[in-house]
Amino acid sequence: MSETGCRFLGPVKSTRRHAELPSFQIHSCEKLGSCLADSTFHERSGGKLPLCEDCRLFEPTGRPSCANLGPVIRQDLSNLCGTRGSQVNVHSCTVHGECSIGRYCKKQTVQTCTLCSDYVEPIQRHYYRSINDVWHDAFAWSRELPTDIIGFCGVPRSGIPIAHALASSRNCHYIELSSLINGESPWKEQIRRRMGKPHNTDGTILVVDDTSWSGGTMRHTIKPKLSHRTDIKIKYGALYYGPNGRSAIDYGFQQFRHVRQTFQHNLMHDTFSIQQSFDLDGVICEDCPSTEIDHNEERYINWMQTAKPLQIPTNTVGQIVTARLEKYRSVTEFWLKKHGVDVGQLIMLNGFDSNLHRNQTQDAGPRHKAEHYSRLYHSTLFVESDDYQAERIAELTGKSVVAWPSNRKWNCD
Repeated sequence: MSETGCRFLGPVKSTRRHAELPSFQIHSCEKLGSCLADSTFHERSGGKLPLCEDCRLFEPTGRPSCANLGPVIRQDLSNLCGTRGSQVNVHSCTVHGECSIGRYCKKQTVQTCTLCSDYVEPIQRHYYRSINDVWHDAFAWSRELPTDIIGFCGVPRSGIPIAHALASSRNCHYIELSSLINGESPWKEQIRRRMGKPHNTDGTILVVDDTSWSGGTMRHTIKPKLSHRTDIKIKYGALYYGPNGRSAIDYGFQQFRHVRQTFQHNLMHDTFSIQQSFDLDGVICEDCPSTEIDHNEERYINWMQTAKPLQIPTNTVGQIVTARLEKYRSVTEFWLKKHGVDVGQLIMLNGFDSNLHRNQTQDAGPRHKAEHYSRLYHSTLFVESDDYQAERIAELTGKSVVAWPSNRKWNCD
């Protein structure tokens, strides 16, 4: 078991084998169904097996879990069977004044989160970084990095834009990872802008990725591939890193406190898109081009059948929450299947007989999306095509929302 358990982790549900590893146990998970909790097998599998601490829903056992809960204000004695007489922290509570989380206190007026009728799940915020954000941070990072770095190599694919930004900021070489692995030395070629002037070839190559959350990619994939390059100085870095990932790199710019993180440059390629919610029109497919088409059912159905795809997600998305009417479910599902969009749940709008009726009802779309998004505890980012609707969804839910393609964001870390 990992050093710190997750409060959503349940008992063992099955035992399996992986390649040449000994058998390992899969636990039930309150939020995701199943999870691997053993850090030993996570390391021995080269980071390929899932682990609680890499999950975007991970919450350490005992962590305050109610949105109404505040900091510790005093200590009291437990009155719970099995722990009676032991010390327990008492927290402030916005509803009851104080709360003991998971223990009854000797003072019976103290409430307990796990049995409280006013219990509210805390909102899980999300990190989102646009391309502009990433470039801004990369340029700031370049000023902190050592001056002996003469070239930057990007880890495909998310590290490539970071390496390009750093190379542009330093006016030095960008290097393909394949060139580095194959023993090439492209940084020794003349940089055209210097017009033949002598340049420094004695220095360090920095291999960079966008994030090093657990450090698995650097430790188990990148570093072994470059271990034969003893003829050059190679260092490793990541623009953003997690608490466990910092030890896998030599340089990092900013620490992320949790693993719920998405970048514009891999929004549709995110492994954790199963924990995200997406608008359909204007994000995955083109938006309806005109009000005339939207209000003419025959033309509207024809448009839905032939709508141009904009971005097809690589992995399964958790939910598509759309303001399309429920009566158009079959044509919508056909389009999604035709274009290879794998979605866990398609949520459509009920209660309206026409698009005109829906459009005449104030905030029908954003209220519908907010209502469902607020119920999806495991979903920590909503991607919406319309800036106004995105802002309303954020206001109504308090959760992280991004407007696409403007990249405006609300309630994001």
